[in-house]
Amino acid sequence: AMAGPLASRPVCLDVEEMPVVKSVSAAVVASLSVSSAPNVGMLAATILAAEALQAVLQGLPALAALGPPAAAGAATTGDAGEAIAAPPPRAQLHVSGAILQEMPYFQTRLSSRWDQSKDMLYVRLPEGCSIAAASMLFERLHFPSGHWGQVDLGTVLQIIQLAGMFLAEGDGLLKELARLLRANMRNQGDIDTVIAFVARVDAPACIAELASHLSRRKLSTLLGEEELTGMLKNVLASGDGSTAEAVEKILAQRSRRDSDSTKRNANVLQSVLQVGPATDCESLSGGKLTNVHSESAGRWSEWVERPAPGLQHILQITTKFVLAQPEYLGTLAPLMFPKFPVNPHWTRSALVTDMLKRTIRALLDGCFLQGSIGGPGPSPSGGGVGAEGGAAVGSCQAEHEGVSALVSAVIANGHEDLLHANSSLAAAVSRAACISSATVESLCSALLSLKSTTLSSLATAEMLRCICGPSRQKLCLAILPNMHTLRPEVKAALLLEVDADDSGSEGEVPGIVPRGFSWGASAEGGAAKRQRS
Repeated sequence: AMAGPLASRPVCLDVEEMPVVKSVSAAVVASLSVSSAPNVGMLAATILAAEALQAVLQGLPALAALGPPAAAGAATTGDAGEAIAAPPPRAQLHVSGAILQEMPYFQTRLSSRWDQSKDMLYVRLPEGCSIAAASMLFERLHFPSGHWGQVDLGTVLQIIQLAGMFLAEGDGLLKELARLLRANMRNQGDIDTVIAFVARVDAPACIAELASHLSRRKLSTLLGEEELTGMLKNVLASGDGSTAEAVEKILAQRSRRDSDSTKRNANVLQSVLQVGPATDCESLSGGKLTNVHSESAGRWSEWVERPAPGLQHILQITTKFVLAQPEYLGTLAPLMFPKFPVNPHWTRSALVTDMLKRTIRALLDGCFLQGSIGGPGPSPSGGGVGAEGGAAVGSCQAEHEGVSALVSAVIANGHEDLLHANSSLAAAVSRAACISSATVESLCSALLSLKSTTLSSLATAEMLRCICGPSRQKLCLAILPNMHTLRPEVKAALLLEVDADDSGSEGEVPGIVPRGFSWGASAEGGAAKRQRS
């Protein structure tokens, strides 16, 4: 694959950024040598950067000589606070001649009529474009089968501007950059940045088309909270799947705008869920989460509480919302699993319990999945995650607080049976232990509110193995009264925890071996023998 472009004669590009006029006080010149991987040796670059501080230093001829030639009309000395132009960064990039021949911008300059083809080609980058962005673009052209890693929005826009300058309209890379740009837009601020970029520069047609589409007012922004609440109530009463799908998409679009829109979405869901379940036999038309019907068979009749036609849709929409915005899980969880009134005049259908079980399993299966989500891969420039890492940490904290609040709300509202033998909860605890000790401690504190029988029904050996310290000891203490109901591997894990007390029991006298203790068998060995037997 490297025999094509990389085998051709390299061309040296003398790349210089647009000079920036700023208020300075001292000229500091730095030299940075950037070398690519061994198989990309032609992309070696030497970047000369000059930066200014607050007052101009006098008498630095030797230092000034290190930097690139100053731009025409640029000042090199002046009083404090005087606006001068710092020498722009400059670099020499060695690029394959075959790649440059495919670019209309370089075809004429590399032709036989121009003497520039024999020497270094000078390239002045447009205003706002950096040498780093140009280097990433040339790297991508050298390796078309590569994959973009984590690239910030500003760098993507710079690469697009340079691609529009160098490449022909309709080039496949422009469409690839358009997809990369769309993937990097997270909120309304990013959309505004792209629209302003297209208005400022002569962007490629595919980018201009994307900006035109983004500038159109979205239907989700025209729909108010009152109309959205009415749609959700209609879903609850009718069970219409198309309306539920439309509401779900609108909520997702609004949440991508900003935090205020996300908060308004939470308020809409809260207003629909807070009506609660049926409280009397007249709830058939009251817009409640459950309805009470009179069912008869011959001379026999009874009142039965069943879920509203669209309750499943409402719970699914709310589940997806809180998994994407875990900071609202603690607020909406008690409303998703409300306390049902005890009424001797009717019986509750098993459909209600089954629906709640599926909902809590979906919630638990979707939490603490940070490790399994495809993270950013290596980018051509080797960029890092940056501020997104801090956002991920805050989201993780909100998630473990929300899941703990979910478990507490389920127990407080009388739905502990939903957690009985719930393998999704055990798996969530194991995943939480891989994130941080604070996460698993918070979750274990909520689990200790469960009855011993419920906790024993969901305990697994993997869950106990992932938990460390006092939290595991407390869980083992809560499970021990029902040890006879546990699976063999969980019993073995409990015996190991009990045997661990032999290595430093309270009341032991140093140097005296307790009766019944054998130096030839360790605690783990004894537990292993019991497990094999």
